[in-house]
Amino acid sequence: MAQIQINPNQATDIYNNGNILLPSYQPHIGIKNVGLATVKVSSHWAPPFGDYTQYSVIEVPPDEVGILLPPPNLICFFKVTATNLSGFLTAKIEMEVGTHNNPPWSKTA
Repeated sequence: MAQIQINPNQATDIYNNGNILLPSYQPHIGIKNVGLATVKVSSHWAPPFGDYTQYSVIEVPPDEVGILLPPPNLICFFKVTATNLSGFLTAKIEMEVGTHNNPPWSKTA
């Protein structure tokens, strides 16, 4: 599990995966907000040649957990960006990478 600190009004890539030759399924990304600022987390995918397209977005309030769902199909490039929505508070999140079939912190063994 990685802990990430995000300055006010800042966006940062927190996960990046890709291969131009071998498309793959992407994992669920779990976000636990352990700070005081609300964080927006968005996933983006890209074909072998072209720009990133936004796939999904969640907002994770303080002391909450959010699961970002992966695209259902094989893709070449995938990234996740976290944005601190506060103009004056520093955000702190914990990120956990699951698998394509099982999200992190799931109840299944």
